[in-house]
Amino acid sequence: MIDRAVSFLAARLNAHLRARFGVADDLVVAGSPADAEGKLPMALRNRLAIFVTNVSHDTMARGGIGRAPALAGRLAVNPAPVHLNIEVMLAACFDAENYLESLKILSHAIQHFQITPVFDRLSAPELDPRISQLTLEIANLSTDGASQLWGIFGGRYLPSIRYLVRTVTIDAGALVAEDLAISAPEGSARAAAGAAP
Repeated sequence: MIDRAVSFLAARLNAHLRARFGVADDLVVAGSPADAEGKLPMALRNRLAIFVTNVSHDTMARGGIGRAPALAGRLAVNPAPVHLNIEVMLAACFDAENYLESLKILSHAIQHFQITPVFDRLSAPELDPRISQLTLEIANLSTDGASQLWGIFGGRYLPSIRYLVRTVTIDAGALVAEDLAISAPEGSARAAAGAAP
């Protein structure tokens, strides 16, 4: 689901930026701003990169073991879905001579998510059916935090902004056990039926 969420955000931004700037090419690419040697991949040159910087468990989304009706008077026992928050970075990977252009494109990307910070199946029918909703909010980084983060990607700072994307749900749909369905004793069911007006 993490890949589907990031791909969706990249596609949404591309549609917005293509319309805004009247271009046919994608301006947003999902991918790390550094390859194995710490260099900028050619596919990201003069593009916005969108990439994951952290994944964390959403502790506000509650849920225990789920039970759903199964066949022959038994209940299916499923593990609770895992709700995740994803931190994604939008980084302008432009050549030095295109610096101001990179800031302009990054600004329009920020504007798009300001106008549309929530995506659900009603506002975005193309959203993966297993994702009910994505909510974006800006996640500030301190100067030290930014320095450490960019150090991971080879030390070269790029104009960027980080977003917290809530909530991506992973539900394996696995059956871990079956329980017997408990029903009311036959006598008490009759008594309850007789007591009803």
